[in-house]
Amino acid sequence: MKRQKLCKDEATFVKGKPQGEVNYWPCEHQDEKAAAEHQKYKVYPIGQIANYCKHVPYRSEKKTLLSKTGREGFHVFQYTFQMPHDEKRQTVMWDYNIGLVRITPFFKALEYPKLLAPVALLTLSRQRLRGCLARIPD
Repeated sequence: MKRQKLCKDEATFVKGKPQGEVNYWPCEHQDEKAAAEHQKYKVYPIGQIANYCKHVPYRSEKKTLLSKTGREGFHVFQYTFQMPHDEKRQTVMWDYNIGLVRITPFFKALEYPKLLAPVALLTLSRQRLRGCLARIPD
């Protein structure tokens, strides 16, 4: 029987134990303000993110991940959220070993087209840092 291919944007929640060292744990501390925001954006599975980890194989024409890192995929924690005005659930995932974060769901939730994503990231960074950006040397 052929295995069904999963969509990379789709969350699958199966309890498991992390593989290897966990350097980037989820921050699941909640005060009243954080809990209200988590409810507003329907964050799932809040308080239990570390219980749901998975392996995501790396598939690319370039095949550079293995040669650069010695790894064939990512070991991730994940959670979902939903914008108040939208029915679509977005899946956030990050590699708990090396810290890579998939940021596409944030742009999709804010309805930024792909071409504007770099501009949006810069805009959001400026807003978050109150205009204090330093140029990163080449």
